[in-house]
Amino acid sequence: MVRAFWEPFAEQVARGKIDIPKQVEETDIICPVSGHPMLKRLGRNGWFLGCSGYPECKFTMPVPGESDPAMDLPGVGETCPECSEGTLTAKRGRYGPFVACSRYPDCKYIHRPAATAGGDSDPAHPTPDLPGTGEACPECGQGTLTPKRGRYGPFLGCSRYPDCRYIHRAASAGKRRSGPARKRAAGRGPGRRTTPRG
Repeated sequence: MVRAFWEPFAEQVARGKIDIPKQVEETDIICPVSGHPMLKRLGRNGWFLGCSGYPECKFTMPVPGESDPAMDLPGVGETCPECSEGTLTAKRGRYGPFVACSRYPDCKYIHRPAATAGGDSDPAHPTPDLPGTGEACPECGQGTLTPKRGRYGPFLGCSRYPDCRYIHRAASAGKRRSGPARKRAAGRGPGRRTTPRG
């Protein structure tokens, strides 16, 4: 029964890899790196322009006139505050748009706008205002506590994350753990007993 399905299916898949045309459109825009014409291609995040000299030239750019309003982020074009050499550029990651240094990977500075940093990218589940928001971080003393939403509900986290990993769970999230208590609890593996068997 499986063979009756699989053999014709495998033939169709092999034929589809050859016969299905790629979604590519030629444009009159010239690649600024190699001088080849740019091609309009469909990728996982939508349409973009890629150099026709690929794979020798890997230059890509967004399609002119189809700008993403979410990519109009504050700080784009300014000097990087961490390295003072690169400029800040808008990028899109799996968690939404963010601003990063153009010198990556030499400089790993990123900044998520307030709308996405705390998980407010989903308007149906906004991050609530928690008591203690805006106060100085008790662990590092340099960052401020900002509301965020995690898999177990809302919490306050240091704005200097990942350099400072301080968190404080909201009272409504059940057991309150912060600082050293959280670190002790993290040492316990999932499903392990904390009390002796009786």
